[in-house]
Amino acid sequence: MKFEISEEDQEVDVKITAPSSVEGFDFNFATLVKGNVEKLDFDFMFFPSVNNSGDHIIIQYMVKRSLFADNILQLKYGPGCGKILEYPVAT
Repeated sequence: MKFEISEEDQEVDVKITAPSSVEGFDFNFATLVKGNVEKLDFDFMFFPSVNNSGDHIIIQYMVKRSLFADNILQLKYGPGCGKILEYPVAT
């Protein structure tokens, strides 16, 4: 996992590079959540742009600086329950 975060004025740009498969499970989708995922107490959830680059995926999005705190990126690999990886996104 590689996180690249840049800030300009009131905008935060995020670019994340992640593997296209984990433990034999292929990548399915990414979700960005603001808030507490475990308690299902979150302000927003959306699916950022994802591009497949062979053995890696590239996830990109931008968000207003005031919404950048408490962001969690979820990566879903494999069918059904498969494998879900969660990463806090912060500067």
